[in-house]
Amino acid sequence: MHFLPFRLKNFLILALFAFPILALECYHCDSLNDGDCQEDQVRHEHLKECNPLTFGPYYERVPIGCRKMIDKAPYRITRTCSYMGRRVHGRRANNKLVYQCAESRCNSSKSQQNLLFIFIFFILFPFLNFLK
Repeated sequence: MHFLPFRLKNFLILALFAFPILALECYHCDSLNDGDCQEDQVRHEHLKECNPLTFGPYYERVPIGCRKMIDKAPYRITRTCSYMGRRVHGRRANNKLVYQCAESRCNSSKSQQNLLFIFIFFILFPFLNFLK
């Protein structure tokens, strides 16, 4: 890859990672129906693309982010796309903790977010230095 100018190489690498981010993806599951939808664990099979709403009073509203709700009584985890509201981190509302974020896949478990950091730091960063 020495024949490409350095800036072009960086652009191509960033473009490869940017395209999957164009469509908003969130985890969709409910711990009452899915045993693998817990606070610290969610399976990749629950990842879905968020589409505009097709019914109801908010017909054709586009998604703005992802949401995770933790009901304390009875205990229940719900992950969905979000179509309104703002970014919140652990806001209490009616015996629930609500987390809402604007990035794709941001309603995953904490352990999966840690794996993403490990991938970027130990795999991607040395690879970018290799291309210099």
